[in-house]
Amino acid sequence: MARRTVIRLDSMALAMSLSARLNQIPGTGQRGVGSLGEGLYEVVLDEFPRRSEQVTGILDAVGAWLDEVGHQEVTVEFRWHLKRSGSGTTRAQQPVLYWKQEDGPADAGSDGSLDDVGPAWLQTQDARGTLTSEPINDGEWISRIDVLMIARANGYTVRLDD
Repeated sequence: MARRTVIRLDSMALAMSLSARLNQIPGTGQRGVGSLGEGLYEVVLDEFPRRSEQVTGILDAVGAWLDEVGHQEVTVEFRWHLKRSGSGTTRAQQPVLYWKQEDGPADAGSDGSLDDVGPAWLQTQDARGTLTSEPINDGEWISRIDVLMIARANGYTVRLDD
């Protein structure tokens, strides 16, 4: 199942009017208007929104359109297919430990050394997509091996920037 936005209306004229309004949102891609029978119609946006901040754009456009046409209300359905993450923790809650190499032994090979050092930070994304970041080791540089040990002990995903 793909991402999709569905808005149901009680007339073809309203569906066509809303579809034209949504056409003004950049990047909406494929969209259509269809009949559900019994006087119900739906406006569908396939593969949109792709990011959580685009949801607000759709809701703002539909709200402005409701005011313009004098229609009381509509239901906007966002359908996003989600899969369970490998660790069993949702992506929105799974922290990622980032580390950036800044210095290390001169004789380290192309893969670096466990003694390489650099800053590390823990980044977490909440259910709304807001990212928070907190420094590891009070922002002081930390070795690659220490970062890997912290990640293993806490079950963090690690992103190394060599």
